[in-house]
Amino acid sequence: MRGLFEGKYRDQNSLMLQGEYRYKFLPRWGAVLFSGVGNVFSAENKFQFQSTKLTYGVGGRFQLSKKKKLNLRLDLAHSPGEDLQFYFTFGEAF
Repeated sequence: MRGLFEGKYRDQNSLMLQGEYRYKFLPRWGAVLFSGVGNVFSAENKFQFQSTKLTYGVGGRFQLSKKKKLNLRLDLAHSPGEDLQFYFTFGEAF
């Protein structure tokens, strides 16, 4: 989930729910709001609701190609108790 350092929370199972709202305000420019909740667990480390992590953030999009719908994206994400995370990538998260 955006907002958590990749690989920080690992176990045998994960349960996540993520959502994103995309808004295009110019032909090649857009914005996004996103959030997610999730947790990891195993047979030895049972699922605990109070350990569930929340993430949220905002981002900007620039469509590099009108034909291929390839986006350049810059996201700023946060999770309580964590540092802000910046993501500069090609394509979409999902």
